[in-house]
Amino acid sequence: MTIFTAGAGIKTLPIWILDNLFRPSQAPIVNVIAVVLVLVLVSIVSIYIAQRITGSEKESR
Repeated sequence: MTIFTAGAGIKTLPIWILDNLFRPSQAPIVNVIAVVLVLVLVSIVSIYIAQRITGSEKESR
């Protein structure tokens, strides 16, 4: 999560990922975080679509 009011010394997640993206020793950590973020996004989209489908069936009855 990004905090837009973070101070100068605080690294947010996007800045941390960009800082560690091209470091070979940190690559596995960045890959794991990227996979987790993609899975969360896919889950949220799937739940939204499922709610839209089931919600439209209830309204048509």
